[in-house]
Amino acid sequence: MPTYAVIKADGREYKVAEGDLLDLDFRRNAAEGDKISFSDVLMTSSDGKVRVGAPTVKGAGVEAEVVSPLKKGPKLIGMKRVLRNSIRFKQGHRQKYTTVRITSVKA
Repeated sequence: MPTYAVIKADGREYKVAEGDLLDLDFRRNAAEGDKISFSDVLMTSSDGKVRVGAPTVKGAGVEAEVVSPLKKGPKLIGMKRVLRNSIRFKQGHRQKYTTVRITSVKA
């Protein structure tokens, strides 16, 4: 069975394994090839043995490498209309992401 972990990053939980690509919230000072470590590991599974933390697993960690420091998501358009006044508001938003590749999972 492959080794995987559940980590907490940017207020969200992700299930990751070695070699996975993960889109995180944009990190301003990240450059391509930088190493990132996640110490908030909520659960690990290795060789069928599951360890659940309360709230985190002691001694566990996940290492990642930045693949793409800036990736833009799809354009989202928000519309708002005020009835009886023929007033309309249009606002666009495009989320920025940082893509990382998980290099190691220490269980």
